[in-house]
Order: sequence, then C-alpha cells, then structure tokens
Amino acid sequence: MQTPLLEYFSIENLQFNMIFTLYNIPAIFTLILGGMLIDRFGIRVMQVIFLTIGISGKVVSSIAIANKSFGMLLGGRVIAGLTSECVYIGNAYYVSRWF
Repeated sequence: MQTPLLEYFSIENLQFNMIFTLYNIPAIFTLILGGMLIDRFGIRVMQVIFLTIGISGKVVSSIAIANKSFGMLLGGRVIAGLTSECVYIGNAYYVSRWF
C-alpha cells in the first residue's frame, strides 16, 4: 500500500506516515470524551453520531484520493479518527450487555 500511495501523491515517507498519525492522535484523545457522551446521551444516539462522523471522514478521504488532494486526505483521516475509538467503546458496551 505504501509504494502506490507514495507514487500517486508524489510524497515522501514522512508524509505517508502522517496519514496514519493524523488518524490515531485524535482517536487517543476522544476515548474518554466518547465514553462520557455515551453515558450522557445514550448508546444508540451516540453510535449513530459516531458512525456518521466516521463515514463522513471516509467519504472525504475517498474524494481526496479521487482528486489527488493530499491535504484533503489528511483532513479526512482526522475526521475519521475523531470517532474511530468511540465506535469501539460503543461496540464493547453492546457486547457486555448482550452477554
């Protein structure tokens, strides 16, 4: 995956690594906030919001790839990263309630 993206966007290894870094940094900081939001507003409402934001980030990333816009790709990764771990918290909640 690395070589095609490096060639497609004409980027260096550092910029390639930013794609993953900018996804994971927001995910780290939104874990606690996501849990608090789930407790306050409920699991169903927040899962829909988290998934909607995550999907919109993926759509932005897809549009960026189609337009060869590296900056837009990074923005889409940040948007997707904001809620990625929050979705896992919600999934863990559902599994714990099921069993």
